[in-house]
Amino acid sequence: MRSPGAKEDVIEVPGLSPQTETILRQLDGLEREERDAFLEKLLGTLEGKRALEEAEAVTHAMRQRFGTDDLRNKNLAALTRELADRVDLERLAEVARITYRAKTAEMFRQEELVRKERQRLGLGLRL
Repeated sequence: MRSPGAKEDVIEVPGLSPQTETILRQLDGLEREERDAFLEKLLGTLEGKRALEEAEAVTHAMRQRFGTDDLRNKNLAALTRELADRVDLERLAEVARITYRAKTAEMFRQEELVRKERQRLGLGLRL
């Protein structure tokens, strides 16, 4: 029988495939200026698209389970209800960090594309 607050305990946070983790670690190691070009290359490959989809699945599951996908400065032991012996908290923190940063980098890339498109469209308009 589950306790009334146990709903979060049934939400499983998926792991990353080794290939996805390698790709996300590469992305995480880049300077901000290099990330956009790397993301463009990723989106041009099946493996890159799959890696970003896995990152999104992990961040989505973390938001559902923990209320946030940004686990920086969070007490992971408290979030996992002191089940530290069953949960590899360091691994959880690392996966959370690289998936959050990948999601954030992709979001910034998309915002920059929209900004550039608006700027391009706005150049010919006279008010």
